Amino acid sequence: MSIAAAAYNLLDQEAREALASSEPSRFQYRAEGGAYLNLKGLPLDPLPEIDEPKIAELCRVVRGFLFAAVDAAQSGHPGGSSSKAEQVLTLLSSGVLGFDARRPKHPGRSRVVWSAGHCSPLFHSTVALIYETLRRKGFTLAGKDAGNAVFPEQLARFRRWGGPSGHVESEYAFADTSTGSSGHGFSAASINYGGKLPPDVDDFLKTACPVVGSYGALAKWEQGDADRLEAALQRALVPHDVKEYPDAGHSFMNNHHGFVFKLLRFSGIGYNDPATQDARRRITAFFHKHLDG
Repeated sequence: MSIAAAAYNLLDQEAREALASSEPSRFQYRAEGGAYLNLKGLPLDPLPEIDEPKIAELCRVVRGFLFAAVDAAQSGHPGGSSSKAEQVLTLLSSGVLGFDARRPKHPGRSRVVWSAGHCSPLFHSTVALIYETLRRKGFTLAGKDAGNAVFPEQLARFRRWGGPSGHVESEYAFADTSTGSSGHGFSAASINYGGKLPPDVDDFLKTACPVVGSYGALAKWEQGDADRLEAALQRALVPHDVKEYPDAGHSFMNNHHGFVFKLLRFSGIGYNDPATQDARRRITAFFHKHLDG
């Protein structure tokens, strides 16, 4: 005889506390930042508000959009975008998020920060799905709000002049900031080991937002980049906090445990805990300073 396990509703605090008491190993709190909950094999209560078949269909459409955008640009991050489609579409359709596509910058909206700012193929494709649906119903944004929208035909110019941007930017609907590059509507930006500055950096920074930047001095191909960025931001009178960590290399905030990443540490690529903790503190303080209120 078998006894069916009780299903958990993780939106209920008592259910979460019961799970933490019975299976504490599912909850992880890592020193380098982040809290994780392992849901593998866990029986969950179905959420009647979530229509899984419809969300799966929307994800197929969005994935078609994002793969087409990346193919057109021959640039971008399709893997990270594809893996987050269910998460984003479920959040958007759940009713929990305060978002009105007809008034995308309503002051009462929920603020959305795309911490994976490079997942712009997913972002633009989701926004294109929203506004193509409304367009087919006879509604489009007008006036100054028109620039908040993206449409499917615009994805063919992804990462090109006049097309959707390479990083998520706050001028669009369904976004308020991200950790992508600076300027073009951002309220603040975080640059982590960002690479060479463009030759027209002074012109680019004329419209830049406040910038916090972190570099690893052991990355041989980024030697001097932190100093050059610091000087350029000073010339442009852009508020900033740029720091280079002498004992860290490229990608020092990525705590990957795979064999390949362990090998890469010998070439100046790898996780550095002290630098990561200090960089996270600086980024958080910088965003609080320039985004609060």
